[in-house]
Amino acid sequence: MEISTLKQVRTLGLFVFLLLGSVLSGRAQLKDQLNGLKMASGDPMSKIGAELAGLKRESELRPRARTGAVAEVQSENSLLQVRAGDYVVVDAVAEGDNTRRLLADLTALGLTKATSFGRVVSGLMPIAALNRMADLRSLRFARPAYQPASLIGQATSGGDRAMGSDLARRETDVIGRRSKIGVLSDSYNSLGGAAAGIRSGDLPGGNNRNGFITPVQVLEDLEPGIGSDEGRAMLEIIHDVAPGAKLAFATALTGEAGFAQNILNLQGAGCNIIVDDILYFTEPFFQDGLVAQAVDVVKSRGVSYFSAAGNSGRNSYESPFRVGGLTSFGSQSVPGGIRTVNAHNFASEGQPADLMQSITVPAGTTIYVSLQYDQPFYSAGRGRNPGASSDLDIFLLSEDSTKVLAGSASNNVGRDPVEVFSFYNNGTYGSNQFNLLIDKTAGPTPGKIKYIIFGRSILNEYNTQSATCYGHPNAAGAVATGAAYFMNTPAFDRTLPLKESSSSAGGVPILFDANGTSVSPVVRSKPELVAPDGVVTTFFHQLTNGEYYFFGTSAAAPHAAGVAALMQEANGGRLSPDTIRETLQETTVEMETPGFDFNTGYGLIDA
Repeated sequence: MEISTLKQVRTLGLFVFLLLGSVLSGRAQLKDQLNGLKMASGDPMSKIGAELAGLKRESELRPRARTGAVAEVQSENSLLQVRAGDYVVVDAVAEGDNTRRLLADLTALGLTKATSFGRVVSGLMPIAALNRMADLRSLRFARPAYQPASLIGQATSGGDRAMGSDLARRETDVIGRRSKIGVLSDSYNSLGGAAAGIRSGDLPGGNNRNGFITPVQVLEDLEPGIGSDEGRAMLEIIHDVAPGAKLAFATALTGEAGFAQNILNLQGAGCNIIVDDILYFTEPFFQDGLVAQAVDVVKSRGVSYFSAAGNSGRNSYESPFRVGGLTSFGSQSVPGGIRTVNAHNFASEGQPADLMQSITVPAGTTIYVSLQYDQPFYSAGRGRNPGASSDLDIFLLSEDSTKVLAGSASNNVGRDPVEVFSFYNNGTYGSNQFNLLIDKTAGPTPGKIKYIIFGRSILNEYNTQSATCYGHPNAAGAVATGAAYFMNTPAFDRTLPLKESSSSAGGVPILFDANGTSVSPVVRSKPELVAPDGVVTTFFHQLTNGEYYFFGTSAAAPHAAGVAALMQEANGGRLSPDTIRETLQETTVEMETPGFDFNTGYGLIDA
């Protein structure tokens, strides 16, 4: 299918208008496609970027009712969090350290559920006010708070038995009484099923048939019908493992600043254990971002923090940036005048230049790609942090390299070195083979580039199989938790536990401090632990033979949090986060190798 209508384009440039109404084919038009995706720095909407500018223009094209009322926006960009038809979740970054002024300015424009953390203000922005937001002097730049990855897999808790926590409860009579566990995910009761979970005994509350009557404390939830209530499924797992623990919930889907603040809010509500399963695509790879900083704060206050390691396996490419020149363009010669003089060369030194990387995306699959490079994030820093000094873009092209199907071309200089795009293969492209192109448009050549792919895909060449555990699970204060299917553990007659193939590998280096200053590479031991997944819940996520099975590191992390609560009760509630982490590491069932490795950490939790 040729790219000719809005609905066929899944790109993070000015995707709404740039490709509308024309059939883009042939090498001569590829130049216009790539150049058109870049937003001019002088554009009055440049501060808010192409995605938000495109959304504003979409809203202006909406049909109007006879009363003059405007219909709700239905954005074609699947990464945007559009709420109630008229609002979009944003992360807005202050100019300098003037966050309070930016918060006041945005609130005056109608920002709701506003939260600030560091330089970032997050909240729900009226789409109608996006153009006025772009004019604010207090704003350095803004972007959508992209729909984050909830770390579920492709599909009474069997994980309880797999870790031996059921045996620990029977032998010691500990049920987590001395702990309060906070959960951060998408939602708790957006679908309205919490009451049924309480009645069945799978959640605590007034009608719990087992006598656990203290209800889940909900600090902040999503509006009805918005979330999947994945947080409630996590709470069911925790209640299986540590039924005596008090529970709390806060959403992580109000932007990065909102996520970070809700971590602090849960600690302020008395939680001594916190667990999450949300990961923003824009969290820094090589620097501790806002959420990671919040994790470290609560850990310093005595909170054990568990985070889902991720479900990207080793689906990541990492390399020094190599200038490829104009020697080739996939299987075709470079179109004259195209702006790819600084395209990355995927081929090794001494080999003919190759500006394309072949990738397979199965039909019916959506992928999300986050590209970053070794320069500091302005949004994550403070003081004189300069932000990125270079500007890189990334594009997904057709198999014959004549059409841009998706991509991201943000203006990065002085901002953040990150590009994010999504692509849905609807099966009409004539092939499931595509090409990736990475282009440098400004600034010095980065030393290292890295992208992570979320979703089913195969890199057909130049596959470095690099680490994918990044962002706040990679924080020093977090315990990143990988996943093993509960049936593939010794409790179910398997000699050695088997890691889920999708469970994210560690090894992403930290290259900058919070001020954006370069530091000697710090490679943290991630993930630390593995816990079970594939367990049964009352409603989430994959329905098979009448039962709902919850897969992925999203299911594993709450198992680990529950065991921590049992440990606290067994030791009078006196254990520090470091003691809990070290004890869990020292008592695991080894998996792939003795000791630590970046695939399985120290092994499977053995309560």
